[in-house]
Amino acid sequence: MPAVGEEWDFIILLLKTIAREGPLNQTRLAQLTGTNKNKIGRYVEALRVRGLIEKRVDPGPPRQTLIELTEQGKCILSCLVQG
Repeated sequence: MPAVGEEWDFIILLLKTIAREGPLNQTRLAQLTGTNKNKIGRYVEALRVRGLIEKRVDPGPPRQTLIELTEQGKCILSCLVQG
């Protein structure tokens, strides 16, 4: 189990990466953060449930689910980075 600080560090890394590179799919997010898709999937779902990110289907081929920050996610990221 990661320490609380390590978990927050990873959450901030995810939010920063999505803000900088998004919208992007979970595979690309895993590549950019150097972690595996299973871990990314758990965090993405937790962030989605909390309203910090949203998932949408990209209508272009191939159909992918894209992740991007919500306005609330942008606000939280700003507070975490400044604080």
